[in-house]
Amino acid sequence: MASERQRAANRANAKRSTGPKTPAGKLRSSRNALKHGLSALVFSPNRDREAFCSESYKGERQHGPSMDLVQSQSTLSHIRLIRANLIAAVLEDPTVRAIKRLRSLDRYERAALRKRKKAMNDI
Repeated sequence: MASERQRAANRANAKRSTGPKTPAGKLRSSRNALKHGLSALVFSPNRDREAFCSESYKGERQHGPSMDLVQSQSTLSHIRLIRANLIAAVLEDPTVRAIKRLRSLDRYERAALRKRKKAMNDI
C-alpha cells in the first residue's frame, strides 16, 4: 500500500505530466510505437494496403484467398526492404538496438509466410 505522502506526491506529479501541448509534440508522440509499420494497417505513406491489393485483383472477392496471397506477398516485399535497410544500418553502426530491430522482423515474416501458405492451399 502506498502511504498518504506517496499518494500526495503522485497527485502532484500527475498534475504536471499532461502530455505534449504543441501540435508538433502531439504528432511526434502519436508515432512513438511505430518502428516499421508492419503491424499497422497502412501499407505505405502514399497508398494503403487494401487499395494496393484491390488494384492488383480487380473483380475478386474482397476477402478471399487471392486477396490474402497478394497481401502476404506485399508484406513480404516490405519486410525485405526494411531488412535490407536495417542490415545496412547494422553494418554501419552495430548497436544492440538495431540488431534487436532486425531480429524482430522474423515475427512478421513468419506470419506473412503462414498467411501466404494458407492462401495458396485455399486457392
